[in-house]
Amino acid sequence: ELGLTDIQVMYHYTGDLKATPEAQTLAGSWYNAGTEVIFACGGPVGNSVMAAAEPVGAYVIGAELDQSEQSTTVITSAMKNLPAAVYMAVKAFYDGEFHGGVIDRLNAANDGICLPMDTSKFTTFTQGNYDAIYSKLVAGEIAIPVDTDHASATELANDAVTVIMVE
Repeated sequence: ELGLTDIQVMYHYTGDLKATPEAQTLAGSWYNAGTEVIFACGGPVGNSVMAAAEPVGAYVIGAELDQSEQSTTVITSAMKNLPAAVYMAVKAFYDGEFHGGVIDRLNAANDGICLPMDTSKFTTFTQGNYDAIYSKLVAGEIAIPVDTDHASATELANDAVTVIMVE
């Protein structure tokens, strides 16, 4: 949609959920090498990425909660819609349909995920764009691959992106 023909995705597991100088240094090296956005998942480790993004004017996508107040570098956050998840569980309980010990996947169809559009800092992606894509996710017109049978991302089919493992 943006006319991009080559997208490169790099990923790294820190092995820890802590904000560390090592994670900040790695994120800084990515930004200095031309990375524009880092999707930082892992609780406080995101703080390391935000700290690396700030001096170079780069961007971060937060995770789990709206992290827009933590740094001006956060352009959006991939959120778990926890109020919807709690509502589903409580409703199931009162309807006599709650089954403890069962994994429920949060997704668009059950309103379990969202972007905080009120605080997102997109320049061309609008609420209308978001609503259109979200509706397609709910309807199953856009399928998100769920492939957890592989040891690493390099084993996945990379039709649209190049994945580079960083050790």
